[in-house]
Amino acid sequence: MKILERLTGFARQVEEATRTITGDIAQLREAITSKRTAVDRARRALLPPDEIAARIAELVAAYRAEWLKNNGRGLLTQLGKWDERGRLPWGFRTPLTFQELCVIAPDLVTERLANVARTTEYQPGAPASERPKLIEQHEAELAELERREEEIVDAATAAGVQIAHRVEVTERRVHEARQRERADAAVAERQAREAAINQRHEAQAGGVRSPYLESGRAARSALRSS
Repeated sequence: MKILERLTGFARQVEEATRTITGDIAQLREAITSKRTAVDRARRALLPPDEIAARIAELVAAYRAEWLKNNGRGLLTQLGKWDERGRLPWGFRTPLTFQELCVIAPDLVTERLANVARTTEYQPGAPASERPKLIEQHEAELAELERREEEIVDAATAAGVQIAHRVEVTERRVHEARQRERADAAVAERQAREAAINQRHEAQAGGVRSPYLESGRAARSALRSS
């Protein structure tokens, strides 16, 4: 009877431990999903309105400077002759380009576009100066969460609790195993090829090993010992 009670108690302990482990892994996986969202947001979120407004001002100033560089002299030529009345390069019905508008009314263009950034509803991210550090922090925390989750699943499997790894973990391990197999096969093939060459050299030299292969073998031994 005591044996049955012990077995029953042990089964309950195993069941409780399994529930605990499963719950811990589920929480870790939720944290991984949440952290991946944080990483993606840190990378993709738009800048705050004030930084967008600053960029608008820089672009408008650059457009104005480019137009003046290319056309400012011509404008002065049309307006600055002492013996002529002068004329503007635009007629009454000539539409202005955006760049020309940046030249004529840069403050107005800047303010109206900046107002769009300030009044449009969106979820801004961190300032540009903080993004690299924020992304690095989120990525480090994500890597630690993934490492812990993978480690716990391995420990659970070793204890007899069957929990499948995340798909990306399984794919990575399969890829790593295939790489090891290819590397091992390449080593075995090279060794077999060298052995065959050495046998031919030994047969031709009456039992003397090939100096070429001996030098290669010595070099590999030196690399392994270093």
